[in-house]
Amino acid sequence: MHVGEQLRRLRKEFSYTLLMLDKKLPYGTGNFSNYENGKSNPTDATLLKILTKGYDFSKEQSQEIIRLWRKEEF
Repeated sequence: MHVGEQLRRLRKEFSYTLLMLDKKLPYGTGNFSNYENGKSNPTDATLLKILTKGYDFSKEQSQEIIRLWRKEEF
């Protein structure tokens, strides 16, 4: 499962829309959609911001999630 699919799953678990997420992190709904659809791959720094600011995970939790997601990509 690629990172974008993980982002979509997480967003659905939190019952967020792309617009709701964009209000927390003004990256633009198009960018979030591109990440989720695998059209672009967010950097780890971007993922860290999304997880900490968009979903209120701690930095440590976010770093662990990113490690797991990246591991699953391969």
